[in-house]
Amino acid sequence: RTLVDDLVSVKTLKVLAVISLLWWCTFFAWSVVATGFHPLVLGLAALGTALAIGYTAGPAPLKYMGLGDLVVFICFGPGVITYSMVVLVGAFHWEVVAFTVPVTLYVIATLQANNYRDIESDNRAGARTVAIMLGPKYSLVYYDLLLLGAHATALAAGWHYGCWGVLASLAALPQSLWLCLRIRNRATLRTQDEETGKSTMIFGVALALGIVIMPGSEVSSLGLGVVAFVVAVIKIFAD
Repeated sequence: RTLVDDLVSVKTLKVLAVISLLWWCTFFAWSVVATGFHPLVLGLAALGTALAIGYTAGPAPLKYMGLGDLVVFICFGPGVITYSMVVLVGAFHWEVVAFTVPVTLYVIATLQANNYRDIESDNRAGARTVAIMLGPKYSLVYYDLLLLGAHATALAAGWHYGCWGVLASLAALPQSLWLCLRIRNRATLRTQDEETGKSTMIFGVALALGIVIMPGSEVSSLGLGVVAFVVAVIKIFAD
């Protein structure tokens, strides 16, 4: 919403976009050479670039064809993580992708909060977002499922890979439940995407800390306490 809220000028945004594109092209070239032209790196970089451009550009923008959520899931989750994984460690690990999915669902919830708020304006513009396709009633259900699904998939991944540090992600559960109630209040709907974005950080930090502190099958009360404290601090400063 940088342009909508007049946070930056159109000229500044264009300059930043060009700088970002040049940086990406430089990094992409380096990553391809550094990994010996690894097929996953080449394929995912090409896919990510195509999806990023096709998200809102071209004759058939993916966002306005109801495919925005899928694009965000790939680009902000398994796609970018797999690419980074191969570049950094030279190998692919399914468990890393599995622990990425919960946070990615939270990211999509942020997008859904934005699209739910803008249902009327997007509809007038001829857009076809998931929120428009579902309608107001089921959009709320979808939003709830994304948030609660983030917690559920974190627990499922932890159970499957024997990492009970994922229990630390439950420190963010009250925040998730609060968001489910908050989105139903028209008075606070305008900033729902912003609050969901902040909560994504809280959830992601809680999950990551839990995995680092308790990577195995043992649960530490001290570790859970540390995560809860960090979540509380982030919540205070985020507000």
